[in-house]
Amino acid sequence: MRRLFFLLMLLAGVVLLALILVRPVEEYRAETWALWPESQGPPATFTVDENGRVVVVPRSGDRFYKLSPSRGRWQEVTLKTADGFSPWVAHLTSDGAGGFFAVDQGGSLLWRIGPDGTTLLYFQAPSQGEKWLIQGVAVDPKGQAFLDMVRLLPQAYAREIVRLEENPKEFTVVARVLLDEEGWHLEGESQEAPPGTLSLSPTGQIFFLDPKESDMSLSIRVLAPGKKPGTIRVDSLDRLGRVEVVGNDDRGYVYIGLNLGSQDGSILKVSPEGKAIWALPLPMAPDHPALQRYAQVDGRGNLYVMRPGEGGFEIRFYRLVKRYAWRWMERTGS
Repeated sequence: MRRLFFLLMLLAGVVLLALILVRPVEEYRAETWALWPESQGPPATFTVDENGRVVVVPRSGDRFYKLSPSRGRWQEVTLKTADGFSPWVAHLTSDGAGGFFAVDQGGSLLWRIGPDGTTLLYFQAPSQGEKWLIQGVAVDPKGQAFLDMVRLLPQAYAREIVRLEENPKEFTVVARVLLDEEGWHLEGESQEAPPGTLSLSPTGQIFFLDPKESDMSLSIRVLAPGKKPGTIRVDSLDRLGRVEVVGNDDRGYVYIGLNLGSQDGSILKVSPEGKAIWALPLPMAPDHPALQRYAQVDGRGNLYVMRPGEGGFEIRFYRLVKRYAWRWMERTGS
């Protein structure tokens, strides 16, 4: 009995010492899943469905392609519409039920695509009065659809997030940024804001990004309908530039894209407390066809990236893994 007690105490001491000397470290490990062939032409956009399959819409717009990681090959699905599909698909996201929502930015149309490719016109931006343009679509975990829209008013320019109601012809504005004679600002507030920083994550969360080159800081305002905005502030960044929300994971981390599609592109991972981690550098040659979306994150924090490579676009998967390192050593990354 004494020997067992001694062994248990020794084991507990080893575990305690390990907790003192080592720390868990998260890093990304890259895998190349597939190559989008150059023969198909440049892609318009891509998304990841609820089963982890990458889905790509080419600029031809009359079909989409699914990539199952286990099979490693593309499955072609022809879209079934009367007049074909617009070649200017600007945004694509999973509807959480095996299908997809797709934005045709050229016609300000929102399509709903079934798993078999059946395509229905789900929403059309108002054509009377002010001009509306749909920038993106998102679906929250409950299946509620939101649109990122631009509206040209007589005396102002508005960037709006709208919630589609049960009757898709009806919608409610849940967040708005205005450009008027007072400059850019959130509606109802006097605080000025830079243009184009109202962002919608693929899971329906709304963010207002406020980068300040003067002190190299970034404020991320979380906008929840009916609630007071919360703010995550990131200080002392070593670079800024064009900012956009890539997405958010189940732990509350927000993933910010900085200058995606350029030679100094990268993804910044921000904790709910405002701690910033340079998650992934994504340098890209400036002469490739521009994409609406270069990266996406899932609930576990894994990253999916489409980037130009030799012979086409690479589909790369960055798996978030945990390892342990001595506390006095710097993180080495992957």
